[in-house]
Amino acid sequence: LDEADTNRYKIVPLTLQLLVENAVKHNQMSAKAPLVVIISRDNDDILIQNRLQLRTQQEPSTGTGLHSIVNRYRLLCDRPVKAGEEADHFVVRVPLLS
Repeated sequence: LDEADTNRYKIVPLTLQLLVENAVKHNQMSAKAPLVVIISRDNDDILIQNRLQLRTQQEPSTGTGLHSIVNRYRLLCDRPVKAGEEADHFVVRVPLLS
């Protein structure tokens, strides 16, 4: 985001932290195959995405991190958080709040 956007838009606290933690929890990484999390803006959404490099032995997941984010945004705006696989990436689209 450019500086003007950082003053215009907001997101719910801890949203980015939880989504990056989810990427680390569910994906494998190494020096040869690092996990790259890309955070960018697409119109009035912030996109958090990473290439799927799923762990062979998955950590047990309660799903509360992403579910919590979805519920918080449902209370604050009329645009939903969207999450899912797109090609070989996991992508989360979070509405920017103005």
